[in-house]
Amino acid sequence: MLVTCPNCAADYNVPDNLLRGGPRKLRCAKCATMFASHEVEAAQPDPEPPILRAPTPDEKPKASSAAPPKSRATLQIASVVIAWAISLGAAGGLSWAVIDQRAAVMQAWAPSQRVYLAMGLMTKPSFTAEVGAVPRAVREVPTTLPPASPPG
Repeated sequence: MLVTCPNCAADYNVPDNLLRGGPRKLRCAKCATMFASHEVEAAQPDPEPPILRAPTPDEKPKASSAAPPKSRATLQIASVVIAWAISLGAAGGLSWAVIDQRAAVMQAWAPSQRVYLAMGLMTKPSFTAEVGAVPRAVREVPTTLPPASPPG
């Protein structure tokens, strides 16, 4: 509520909840005049309520064809889902390429033969140009286990 000092006409913006519950004694900070809050209220007329009327057809807002804006949380969740989908697609594509092109990979990098053999994607080391390039462990697969040595 706007309060005006009756002596010096200084204006103060006082919250309404401080002036409820009967008259209050107020003192002007500028001229130190003491006055009651009911004197101020009587001096100020009540504002008139606004007149409400229905809008005319020309004033009605036109419907927007655009979609309503999405919240920030929805956009963050969508971006995380898209990032996961791209990551999984890239990993799947790389895995497919490594399996589909395994002959070229094994020829270019001989140690990869052990990985393909362990995964069961290669039955024997026949993809290398030289037998010496194949690791000994791959060339000589034991058929029986050696006898166990006694502890000690």
